Amino acid sequence: GTAPDATSNVQIFVDANTQIGRAFSYENILLGSIRNVFLEDGGSFFEAPPSFETISVFDTDYSIDEGFMSIPAGQFSGYNKNGIPYPSIRLSSSNSSYSLANGFYTGCRLFLDVGQTEHYANVVDYVVTNPGTSANVKTVYLDRKFENNINSTNILRFRLFMDFRQNVRNVGKIANVLVLKGGEGYSSSDMVEFVGTGYGGTATITTGANGTITAFNLSNGGEGYVAMPTVRIWNSTGTALSAGSNAEFEVIGFSDGETLTAETTDIGRIQDFRIISRGFDYESTPNVSLKIVDVLTDNLPASAIVGTGDRAWQGNVASNANATFSAIVDASHRPDSTNSVIRLYNYNGTLNTALPLNLNTAIGNLTVNVSTQNAIISFQDIYDATERTYPHFYGDGRAKANAEFLNGLIKYNGFFLNTDGFISAERPRYECDSGPWRFSAITKFARI
Repeated sequence: GTAPDATSNVQIFVDANTQIGRAFSYENILLGSIRNVFLEDGGSFFEAPPSFETISVFDTDYSIDEGFMSIPAGQFSGYNKNGIPYPSIRLSSSNSSYSLANGFYTGCRLFLDVGQTEHYANVVDYVVTNPGTSANVKTVYLDRKFENNINSTNILRFRLFMDFRQNVRNVGKIANVLVLKGGEGYSSSDMVEFVGTGYGGTATITTGANGTITAFNLSNGGEGYVAMPTVRIWNSTGTALSAGSNAEFEVIGFSDGETLTAETTDIGRIQDFRIISRGFDYESTPNVSLKIVDVLTDNLPASAIVGTGDRAWQGNVASNANATFSAIVDASHRPDSTNSVIRLYNYNGTLNTALPLNLNTAIGNLTVNVSTQNAIISFQDIYDATERTYPHFYGDGRAKANAEFLNGLIKYNGFFLNTDGFISAERPRYECDSGPWRFSAITKFARI
């Protein structure tokens, strides 16, 4: 066959006897620092500033169909975005091209092809049950769920790719050592030891006035450092620890050590509304409220029904007329036999967690506690079951919006109106069969 060259792909097989650092080694890795990060899509639905992960991969010889294993739509199912401890997805049991070996895809990345946006998750485990039968179950466990708008139903329209490209971050070599604090009392002849799983890392130090370490000179990055080692400084003969003290270091591996933050003050800011349904039968201008809070309580009676439109308030008053806090109930949810979540909107004043919450319901007034704790609750079993601090406020309560009421008239293209000002059921059509000519006509209405 053809002799391998610099562009050839290498497939490595390892087993339980393979020693760390012996399965594969790199002679030269040429990497630079990150100079710029370009934002392709700002996304949406961020409740808090996001964190970032940067992964360097070798992709010289790869195309979309070569470096990835394609998993077409219909060849996977069971996407569990709220899986504990990890989100998961199942590969087709009838497709023999998907491995039956536990852990085979661990460490790869799973790419969800949704078009313009790239959705990635890292595979933390791959488990196959009943591998020798047609009832085998191939489960891929992920370190994160895909973006918020992806669920177990709409994900089935897309295809997946298992990314096999080599990750530079985990090659086990030391790339750099940062001097966080120089300390004092060190000597440039002191010896450096890297303490941890791995071998071969060597370095020297440069010192300045008062024996302060001013530079760390890495001469060999070593191999097999599964986790980055710590640094220990010995005297020049290696027989005792250095006389210096208080120096601090940070050891960085290849493709690591970057710091990326979201520099914006508009995360979570409402930019626009899209009307899904305009509704009907409004007799006056409706109220639009963007001030919403979820209140957790542990003593709502099991027989109590708290529904839409009920009033809520705080203060030593018989009603909410002069309350220190007042709001309207949107809905309530009882996730277990003890706790209940009451969603309030259009609130005024400040919610005091030390005071009880009064509720005016259809069966009379109730008084409940306001719990202050973290809880994992899916409100009405619709929203993500994520940990929230209660009371949980949505936004800062300063966003405002108004509804424009036009007495039945709709000021948008594409709506034809009857003489009563409401939408016609169909485009009006008139016909005439009197006189010498028979004709028909469609009356065009101006769009308001």
